[in-house]
Amino acid sequence: MKQYLLIVLCLVCLPLSQMHGQAQKNWKKGYFPSGIKKLQLGMPFTKLVKKHPAAKAQSDGYSFRTVLVEELNLGNLARIIYYVDNDGNRPVYETIFEYQPNIDVKTIATELYGPPNKEGEWWFAHRKGPPVNIWVYQQKLVIAAHFPNTEWTDE
Repeated sequence: MKQYLLIVLCLVCLPLSQMHGQAQKNWKKGYFPSGIKKLQLGMPFTKLVKKHPAAKAQSDGYSFRTVLVEELNLGNLARIIYYVDNDGNRPVYETIFEYQPNIDVKTIATELYGPPNKEGEWWFAHRKGPPVNIWVYQQKLVIAAHFPNTEWTDE
C-alpha cells in the first residue's frame, strides 16, 4: 500500500515540478512563449536592437524608459513591446506579448506557467536574477523583471 501511494505521489508531483521548472529553466529567457528567440530579460538596449532590428522606437511620454515595438507575423502573436530602462546599460526589463484578437491569453499563460501563484498573477524569485512578475491584461502577456533602479522596484 505504501509503495502504491509513493508511486501515485510521484506521478502527480513530477508533472507539476516539470511544468513549474519549464518557466524557470533560465530566468533570463525561460519565460517567453515558444518561437521567441534571441531575447533575454536584462539584455542591453544595444544588443536588443542588434538582435531585433525590426523593433522600432515609439514614444509613450515617459522619460525613464524607451519603448520599442516589433510587429510580428508569428501565428497568434501580433507584436512584442519592449520596455528598456534609460539608465546604466539600459536593460530590457519588461516585455509585452500582444496576441491576435479572440486568442485566450489567460489559457496560454496557464499552459506556460501553471496556475497563478499570487493574486491571479505569476511570481518567480531567483538566486541568479531579480524576481519576475507575469500577468495578463486584455490581449497581452506582460513579463516584468524587477531589476534595481527600474520601474518595478521601490527606490
